[in-house]
Amino acid sequence: MKYTNYFKSTIKLNGVPKLNPDQFARLMNICCLETDVHTLEELNMNSQSIFLTIGRKKDKIEKLTKGRTPELLLLEMLKLSM
Repeated sequence: MKYTNYFKSTIKLNGVPKLNPDQFARLMNICCLETDVHTLEELNMNSQSIFLTIGRKKDKIEKLTKGRTPELLLLEMLKLSM
């Protein structure tokens, strides 16, 4: 949950970032997907469908973040919101 934790700490320190609706939705989607993955992994169930679901959610996170670090991602989102 590296993105979620980074966003949380950044918001605590600097307040809510000024994002346009598209970038805010992107941020929320990343946090939601990371939470889903974390929850499914915590279940420790050996189920093929859960493994596939986790993989799909991780792929979506990768697509939304483009493999960027949380710091670079937030900077990109702020720039796109201007």
